[in-house]
Amino acid sequence: MEPTDFAVTVVKGRRVGRREFLTAGAAGAGALLLAACGGSSTSTSTAKASSHAGLAKGGTLNLWTWPDYYAPANLKAFQAKTGTKLNIATYDSNDTAFAKLNTAGGASFDIVVPTSDFVPVMAQHGLLQKLDHSRIPLQYVDPKLLRKVFDPHNDYSIPKDYGTIGVIYNPAVVKHPIRTWQDYLDAGAQPGVSGKVELADVPDETLGIALWAEGKDWNTDNLADLRHAAEVMKAFAKHVHAFNEFDVSGVTSGAVVMAVVTQGTAREMMLQKKSLKFVIPQPQSELWVDNYCITAKAPDVNQAYSFIDYMLQPAHQLKDCAFIGYPTALPNLQSKLPASVPLRNEIFISPADFNRLVPHVIHPAIQGTVENLYSEIQAAAA
Repeated sequence: MEPTDFAVTVVKGRRVGRREFLTAGAAGAGALLLAACGGSSTSTSTAKASSHAGLAKGGTLNLWTWPDYYAPANLKAFQAKTGTKLNIATYDSNDTAFAKLNTAGGASFDIVVPTSDFVPVMAQHGLLQKLDHSRIPLQYVDPKLLRKVFDPHNDYSIPKDYGTIGVIYNPAVVKHPIRTWQDYLDAGAQPGVSGKVELADVPDETLGIALWAEGKDWNTDNLADLRHAAEVMKAFAKHVHAFNEFDVSGVTSGAVVMAVVTQGTAREMMLQKKSLKFVIPQPQSELWVDNYCITAKAPDVNQAYSFIDYMLQPAHQLKDCAFIGYPTALPNLQSKLPASVPLRNEIFISPADFNRLVPHVIHPAIQGTVENLYSEIQAAAA
């Protein structure tokens, strides 16, 4: 469902490999040290500041974000309260978002919403500006999502929502419970399972499965470890039906009986087929966080802060959570979400599981190798 009282532009394009984006009109690779990233705002707003702290009246906000990522009621109410014209353009991958911001057209956006591992990349390449925390209601952001490795001081990013990846499976076909990533790899060879398995279309996550199964750091830059992980996944690839993290119909129809998905996608599948089971395997998995960031050349910085302030208010975060099916940044969110939300508990990650999740870190110097290894894994599945 798309709102109809504000401009929405859906931007489609090929997935840009990380090997490509790291050289796309950008400075050279190197250590992604956020402390070294510049970016102070020189933009001024034509909007009139309102009496509400952080909100602005009138003006235009240009948002560069994921599709269907906000409760339509929130967007309509924001416009009604502020009189702001809201223009939304959407992308289908972080790579696409990065590539667009590196063009002249990228200067037209006020806010972008990258996933955690892209925050330091965008900041290093001068695409984001440092945030003024005094203009952000940080009391409505769960401390467990702050000060992560991708932005240790939250200089450039404020969490919007977050999630992880795990395994969803049909227990009637996958006979042994999936408790670890090694269980997932072993289950792929079972009769009735082989050929009906899906992996995510993400190089780092695919190699991460083998690294996690062996208790290794998935953020390693050790090429020997990465190549060994690729050999493990190439051997597994003969059991793989497709590389698709969002194939809801394949799983619900039974064409796929075991898949690597986000917990939000798993919940969507379970709403259609209640017999499915979802688990976050031991010993580790990914923590991804999508973040509000203000672009370095934002045409209207006041409007950007206004939108972030509005969307972080508790009532608005609750509506967003119910709409997108992922936990927003609000502290104690689970206890506040209405019981009427279907499969509400499947939205959340238990504290024990959360404590073993690790954000991904991009190493520009080896990302080309990671892409090549992933291509070899895909080829082995053909």
